[in-house]
Amino acid sequence: MAETQAVTPILIIVLTTLGTAILFMSYLVIQKLTDGHLKRYAKLIWMALLVFSIAGAFRSANELELLNNPIFTNIEYAFYCIYYLFLLYAVFKLYKMSKLFTFRDRTAMMAEALHAKRNDNGLAAHFKLDDPKDSRNTPTEKETNE
Repeated sequence: MAETQAVTPILIIVLTTLGTAILFMSYLVIQKLTDGHLKRYAKLIWMALLVFSIAGAFRSANELELLNNPIFTNIEYAFYCIYYLFLLYAVFKLYKMSKLFTFRDRTAMMAEALHAKRNDNGLAAHFKLDDPKDSRNTPTEKETNE
């Protein structure tokens, strides 16, 4: 038991250092992304990670007996709840992005193109390439701002 208590502060310091480095590096990477859906999604995940790290800091402080008041345990759980809400919202946004960009339709189209290319006849007769000028395949401004 005494060995565990001696190792705990070392593990907390190492994990805090790694967590801070990951948060900092991921923030810098997100700033290099161009504005759009992917950047907004990455920011949501980053915010969730930040909130999770704050909750972990409260947990670590309790482990080291720096915060002996039970109110800090409640604050820790509140941060974990916020973390899960961020993740839930991020999953919802990812679902909306998949609908917006019709990932399933594009995947089916690519599979069909690969299958047709394997045939001796080349492209299948029923296969139609997307016309970039076709506005039906382009998200509207309202859809892109959601």
